[in-house]
Amino acid sequence: MGRTVPKRFTVIRTLKETRGSISFVGTDHVLERSNVYVRVFRKGPYVGDRAQLIELFSWFRGVHHPCLAGILDAGITPTQSPFYVRDYLASSDLLSGHPEAATALLAAVSFLGSKGRVHGRIKPSNVFFSSGLVKLADLGIEGVRTSDLSEEEIRFSAPEVLNGNRPTFESDLYSVGAILYRIFAGKDPFDDPELNHLKSKYIWATPRPIRDLCHVSKTISDLVSDLLEKDPQKRQPAFTALNDLWNVKAVLAKRAPFIGREQILREICSEFETIPKSTLQVILIEGGPGIGKSRLIEEIQIRCAFQSIAFAVGRCTSLNHVDFLPIVHALRALIRHRAMSDNWNGQQELGNFWPTLSKHFFPDQCGHSHNYPIERTLSDFVGLTSSLARRLPTVVVIEDIHNADAPLKHFLVWALTLWCRNISKKLRAPIFVVLSLVAKFLLPCNDKQSPVNFVPTFIAAEKLHR
Repeated sequence: MGRTVPKRFTVIRTLKETRGSISFVGTDHVLERSNVYVRVFRKGPYVGDRAQLIELFSWFRGVHHPCLAGILDAGITPTQSPFYVRDYLASSDLLSGHPEAATALLAAVSFLGSKGRVHGRIKPSNVFFSSGLVKLADLGIEGVRTSDLSEEEIRFSAPEVLNGNRPTFESDLYSVGAILYRIFAGKDPFDDPELNHLKSKYIWATPRPIRDLCHVSKTISDLVSDLLEKDPQKRQPAFTALNDLWNVKAVLAKRAPFIGREQILREICSEFETIPKSTLQVILIEGGPGIGKSRLIEEIQIRCAFQSIAFAVGRCTSLNHVDFLPIVHALRALIRHRAMSDNWNGQQELGNFWPTLSKHFFPDQCGHSHNYPIERTLSDFVGLTSSLARRLPTVVVIEDIHNADAPLKHFLVWALTLWCRNISKKLRAPIFVVLSLVAKFLLPCNDKQSPVNFVPTFIAAEKLHR
């Protein structure tokens, strides 16, 4: 397990370990959150397309919906294994004493279907019921090879999926029918101690109608049977009829997934792929309040996570009265990314910059050295950033620089000037500085004598528009 779980996580409790993946409750030292659910896919069994994986996690991380367990982070481990992090949800006895869970489940699946999305792994262990709402978690990841199916996967996978076909929305509807069967009948359609025989029954046999097993109307019994039809095309009408019969209300998303801006996003991400080493690139994102600058930056971060690019964000606010706080937040994130642990030694990580910068990183500690000239502080901030960026391509984001105070403005000018003239020559990987703002912000002029690419990229030549 040690080779599979990256150092950024501390395992609290292992939940499940198979040939294809491991899931556990743990602490994420990069997100600085405890008691999160983590699933890591082993490199060997993963054969999927990385672009599809990015699109999948971009959508499910971007959308905020009461019926979906939100994705907190996703990416590739140092050993190139995909992983994702979500909030840990305590298990609930969905299928016992919660008849209202049936309508809540239909509302959740209806939302996914309305957006053309397939869950692919709807089964009791991935369905959580609380406060009248169902939360679906742990969607299927295409490209993950599995060996033997578990008993639960056999019971709640459509016959065509058991035969090796890709999951579809219609196969999700079969899974809904299997869950409804257990909710109403209190048992599953088939039983067999031998899993191969059980699988054959689910592929070929016809379930007994639930009206023979419990007190439900013939209409409900027939509709559940139609959801369990071997022919996928017969399931959608039954699902629609059940929604109408139970008057299932649509549950709206609180935040939509990221849409649009594809050209701008491709333009920015292409910079990460084509810029050579020992290069500084500045990307300026300008747009009015609420136009989507932060969402665009969030999408950039998702793509960086799947390209082994270190990514850190600091944000300027008009309420900030602490010098250099946005850059300190960004550099602390870079240090966590490099150390991948909460046990990092501050003095060791800051190294020669400790005397100058310790009071900014550890303001509550006593015994800080005397105040240094601002030029020395600025130079050491730049030096520390360069030092952290030597191993991996690095993106440093400062959001809302129109709110930057005087010390941060001095840092930006100082940093870009020094990187252009000499410090960036020592880099072993490129640095990308992404700045977002509402109004124009003056940047230092390009040093034409420098070999460093320091032409700010204005995304897109005009401002971001709705």
